[in-house]
Amino acid sequence: MKYNKTIAFIISFCFSTNLFSQNIKNDILQINKNTLILEMRIGEGSGLKGDFIIAGNSGSLAVNDNGDIIITDEYKIKIYDKNGKPLKVIGRKGQGPGEYETFPKINLGLKGYLTGYNDLFDNSIYNLYSEKYVIIKTKRITNDIIYEKYIKNKKLKDVTIYDINSVNNLYPINANEMLCSILIKDYFNETPYKAILKVSDNNIEEIYFSKEPEYIITKNRSIVNNGLLGRFFWGVTSNGQIIIYNSDTDEHSNNKTSKYNIYIIDIVKGNKNKLDHNFQPEVFKKEYIDNLIRNRKVFKLSSEFFSKKEEVTLKSKKYMYALSKLLIENNYIFAYLKEREREKYLVDVFDISKMSYVKSFEIPLDFPTNIINNGYLYCKTDDENGYPEIRKYKITSNIYGK
Repeated sequence: MKYNKTIAFIISFCFSTNLFSQNIKNDILQINKNTLILEMRIGEGSGLKGDFIIAGNSGSLAVNDNGDIIITDEYKIKIYDKNGKPLKVIGRKGQGPGEYETFPKINLGLKGYLTGYNDLFDNSIYNLYSEKYVIIKTKRITNDIIYEKYIKNKKLKDVTIYDINSVNNLYPINANEMLCSILIKDYFNETPYKAILKVSDNNIEEIYFSKEPEYIITKNRSIVNNGLLGRFFWGVTSNGQIIIYNSDTDEHSNNKTSKYNIYIIDIVKGNKNKLDHNFQPEVFKKEYIDNLIRNRKVFKLSSEFFSKKEEVTLKSKKYMYALSKLLIENNYIFAYLKEREREKYLVDVFDISKMSYVKSFEIPLDFPTNIINNGYLYCKTDDENGYPEIRKYKITSNIYGK
């Protein structure tokens, strides 16, 4: 068994920057009812029968390179082709091979591989499926021995394997390797960390390691998820490129020019690159803290309604983080900019193959967007009668700049 760190890096590591900051966004497109054509609805009105009926819209949604639509619903994974025709149902409630203890999450990886899993650390399993949705194997997510070896090599004071909060986002590379992320709780330094790992049966390779911007650890050893602190997004393209946004890397200068950074790691070619782009930062307001405290007290979301460490950290913030969402489609990245004062998202589009900014578009805040793929927008929503459904829209605007 081995622990490798051949392509590991900390955020401060030097990336090659292929995109220089853009000051002007020309020809901002408008994505709305006038630029979207509803091509398909999968739900109550589409004649589904048996297990293919969609019971809820709170599960995961994915679309593969063939246009197959994959959702999780009722402890099952349900697959429909690009025209909405039912293809296959896999999984069921249980603890055996191909089964799930709770509603599963799914991730599409390289070469059409698919994982289904419950994101619970202890004794959790994942199911790996081929591109034809045939189960290949069922395995425990964690191998305590190699994770213990990994934690030991990190040399974090008093941190043990029991301080790994969860293993999440399982992207299969092949039948024997996968990418995943873990949250590490360093109570001694009161610091949470995020690590992205390449894992096989007896080996861990660290791909990325940094402070986790969304969480804070308090003096009484509580870990709190605070949405005002920051954001961390990552995903994988079907050709093996890891896309990462960490709000701690947003840059602000005295001349009021700000930029955000998106990191790209090609696990096939071994390349590391960075895209950066200018944005207009949102000034952090005290009323955001007041609203957070009020909501926690009303909904009893935390045993500590507001810790001293949270207060100090938030009061030191000058700006909100840049991105509120990141969508990835093969060679394209869609970066949704944080917008509190507007009724629309501003979305910057990047071409990964050219490492360049393409253009920007605006889309209403209340328009659900789960996936953009090959010129189509997919979303989970409810029909006119309140029944859950999946919608597929054709985007008529040229968001790809071609």
